Amino acid sequence: MAEERLESWKEIAVYLRRQVRTVQGWETREGLPVHRLQHAKLGSVFAYKTELDAWLVARAACVKRAAPADESPEPSGLPHSPRPRLQAFVYAGCSVAVVAAGLLGWRFARANGVSARPVPLAQRYFAAATGIHGHVRLLAAPAANLLAVSPDGRRLVAASWKGEVALLDPHSGAIFRQWRLAPPISSLVVSPDGRWAYLISGNSRLTEIDLHSARLRTLALEGSTAGLALSPDGRFLYVAFPYAGIDRLDTRTLARTHWNVSACPQSLAASPDGRRLFVGFQCGGPGGSDGHDAIGALDAATGVLLSHFAGPPRVGSPLAVSPDGNEIWSNSGACAAPQFDHRGCPFVPASLLQVFTGPGLRLQHTVAITTRAPQPQFGALAFLPFGERLLDGNYLLSSTRYARLEVLPSSFSNVSAAAVTRDGAHLYLAMVHQGRTTIADFTPNPAACTPPTQDLTDWWPGDGSADDAWGMVNARPSAAVTYEPGPVGQAFDLTQPGAYLTLGADGALDFRLHRFTLAAWVKFTSAGAAPVLTKARGWYMGRDAAGLFEFCPQGVNQPGCLRSRVTLASGVWHHIAVTGNDSGALALFVNAHAVAAAPAAPLQAASRLPVYAGADSARHQFLRGSLDELMLFRRALTPAELRQLARMPACLAAAPEP
Repeated sequence: MAEERLESWKEIAVYLRRQVRTVQGWETREGLPVHRLQHAKLGSVFAYKTELDAWLVARAACVKRAAPADESPEPSGLPHSPRPRLQAFVYAGCSVAVVAAGLLGWRFARANGVSARPVPLAQRYFAAATGIHGHVRLLAAPAANLLAVSPDGRRLVAASWKGEVALLDPHSGAIFRQWRLAPPISSLVVSPDGRWAYLISGNSRLTEIDLHSARLRTLALEGSTAGLALSPDGRFLYVAFPYAGIDRLDTRTLARTHWNVSACPQSLAASPDGRRLFVGFQCGGPGGSDGHDAIGALDAATGVLLSHFAGPPRVGSPLAVSPDGNEIWSNSGACAAPQFDHRGCPFVPASLLQVFTGPGLRLQHTVAITTRAPQPQFGALAFLPFGERLLDGNYLLSSTRYARLEVLPSSFSNVSAAAVTRDGAHLYLAMVHQGRTTIADFTPNPAACTPPTQDLTDWWPGDGSADDAWGMVNARPSAAVTYEPGPVGQAFDLTQPGAYLTLGADGALDFRLHRFTLAAWVKFTSAGAAPVLTKARGWYMGRDAAGLFEFCPQGVNQPGCLRSRVTLASGVWHHIAVTGNDSGALALFVNAHAVAAAPAAPLQAASRLPVYAGADSARHQFLRGSLDELMLFRRALTPAELRQLARMPACLAAAPEP
């Protein structure tokens, strides 16, 4: 136990690879687990490595990013000094809120009969479909704009604006029944017990489908309708009328209670405890205005407005409530449409994700994503089970760090609806795939196809995003960076001139060559020397002029370079890794085979200079190739773990389709 205890702020900072002031701030503002002992005159601090690791893995830090998720273009050459990092605001108590959210989500899941094991973040939903061995299961179903799945996953309801409705067995793909209702169909929900589906058809008709007998019942409503929401127990159905308030229907008796609310209620979402009904307004709403629509929270039993928020750019759009009920997410298209004033938009055009917290609907976070759409594109917005991930159209995000974990490529577009089984084993998306409207079934890749996560600190998978999927060091891509199918999901395409990544500039990657592993998949497109990962004025990892894999602790062309006898050929993917053990001894691996080793290397001085992927700041050379699955560990991986990394592509290729 003593070996895993850190006895001072300095030891804690070294372990976390940050400055002392940074980790002290984390303890104050973000709940970093630090213990204190009070002595006669002064106090001391200590921390346990296991607790710090758990804090990192749980994504306890919540960082508000004020800049867009897609970076603006950078010059093709390397900068002489790194660009300033995006300004971030860390909110007090955030870590406690995240931990509490996880516990509440676990309790909520258990109460609703869900397995208490969430899908680990290391298991990705899109990797098998978007890599070079890509395969995805498509359901032979009618075109759909709306989806809902029964909690047990045995029934999938698909509906389209044109009035087509289908009831499917999602596992076999068989269609049980099909109907044609009056168009358009504007909203669809399934009851928590999986017995009933409710949808709005013809603007003013409520249709109830018995999913067991496939029988329909239709109820005429008074006026045009917009959104639907069910109470968590399925007892009450809420119906939004853009010009006539909200109805609360008893699903057993169809008794109706009408609430007069501000004009244009559009989207509805119930809190998991059933006490509040959240309303996304259009044409203003309480305190709102055109292009700055309000969000309100109603008492779900009485319809009384409890709180509302208006002001930031927002147009009535989908809402999603986290499984613990602490956060309400909204997708706003006000910064994409030209008819609005764009006041408060970080840039135009943009798609905004807004996160509201607490009973008072306080706007806590805004995430901006570049969009080329000339009008708002309201795609699917849904939490995955346990609340760790959120789907926003083609984006799968971390709901605690707001990092883009996976982004579907252009071959998968226009995600209009999503449905996920209660255990998270199947994610169904209504989309356009290779020009065809379809329903795709995505499943998390098998656990055997994931990397080891013990002491994993940073991971840039390149799945349509340069964000760190594991740590907190998001990369900044230059304007020339694109994405392509890679060995594991998508990869960074760095073949264009000036294409490279900047992986942090705050000392986060200054591991000083002790207890580390650097690993990546790389494909070279031309012969000769090429940098893979380089620390400015520090270590160098790449291929030398003879095509040999090399790692230089003191920098390229400096004494002490370690080179393999294996040539890294162009045009094929290689998995390369460098490890450093406790004594500082280095080892090189290619495709999990040891190819070189050296005794302890000299320690480097601490440096706040950046790390580049695909570029060498000393020679201004570029990779002109592709990178995938860049990873940094705080220890030397074992040969078995390196084989696990190298076998991930074959594992995904061999994984059975869902």
